[in-house]
Amino acid sequence: VPAARTWATAAAGALLLLATQGAMWRLDHREVQPVPPLAAPAELSGGWTAAEPAVNAWTPQFGTPNAELARVYRNGTREISVWVGYFRGQGPERKLVSSTNVLAEEKSAQWMTVSQGRATLAVDSRAVVFNSALLRSPADPNVSARRRLRVLYAYRIAGRFVARDAEAKLLTAMERLLGRGDDGAVIFFSAPVDEEGAGAGAGALDGFVAQHLDAFAAVLDAPARTAVAR
Repeated sequence: VPAARTWATAAAGALLLLATQGAMWRLDHREVQPVPPLAAPAELSGGWTAAEPAVNAWTPQFGTPNAELARVYRNGTREISVWVGYFRGQGPERKLVSSTNVLAEEKSAQWMTVSQGRATLAVDSRAVVFNSALLRSPADPNVSARRRLRVLYAYRIAGRFVARDAEAKLLTAMERLLGRGDDGAVIFFSAPVDEEGAGAGAGALDGFVAQHLDAFAAVLDAPARTAVAR
């Protein structure tokens, strides 16, 4: 009897493994649906209006997303930049989470990452963790900085915002195993700040993200809902 149970357990495990491998094979060989254009809000509450970013505006070096979106939101003298990359059909050439995805290229003459960490903001009474960074331009530390940016960014997967790469990878793997595909996005918010990464710009950035994150969540979730509907 013990031997029979052992064989039954082994057989069940083998069947589960085969089923999982079969599901993963179908996911890897499915036809990838095009991602519809991302539509950012033209206006946001509190007097924020959208505009196209400047040609030389900072953008992260984040692989080759299926769709991307860049906007600048202005309210008087305050300015917040938003960049979104949306990924589907991920593989070696297209990954939401990768060591090659960086805020600024290592040999860039224009931008340099000064510091990185994490920040937690209260969004509609819940705590949301973001990756945070301070950038400066030009990249040469021997030249006085002409611009500094505070950056907040997070991944959006399966209706959740996560900051850690490992958690983003785990969520993506779980979605794939459940047959829901591998859709995921990353969203960056940035604003000009003073030398220490603080000042009015930092306060405006944190307030903007806390107030309007849910509006952008709807933008990030729309392509996945469309894919499910099909």
